Amino acid sequence: MSVARTMPDFQYDPSRCSFKTWLLHLTRRRIADHFRRRLPRQFTHHSAGTEPRTPTIERVPDPSGRDLDTIWETEWRNNLVDLALNRLKSHVSPIHFQVFYLVVVKQSPPRQVAKALKVNQGLVYLIKHRLTPKFKRLILSLRRQIGEA
Repeated sequence: MSVARTMPDFQYDPSRCSFKTWLLHLTRRRIADHFRRRLPRQFTHHSAGTEPRTPTIERVPDPSGRDLDTIWETEWRNNLVDLALNRLKSHVSPIHFQVFYLVVVKQSPPRQVAKALKVNQGLVYLIKHRLTPKFKRLILSLRRQIGEA
């Protein structure tokens, strides 16, 4: 919802940052806001003559927190690939897209794809050879549109 509210005023400036980076920062700020609004944690550990303390286990940083950037990047790339696949699908015949999807995305063996779709194995290789560059160009075009490349 925050993105939807922000988009009318959003001015894309590739010299400042990419759209992906802007979206990542916006998401991080919303998550931080969410945690800030939560009620303060109850302190559970009391030492003699000291203030209540947070248990040691809760003070140890979560090592998986560093993986958030990796997860974000993986999700971003997966969404980019999905968008490129949808665009490719609208430009080629259904059988050619199905062959491409099974061989390239699902990494099924060409022989198995040919048998399953009842097409010549040579056609499977030909479709893969012709559609792979188109797919790569679509991804590159999408990356340029969002200021990533």
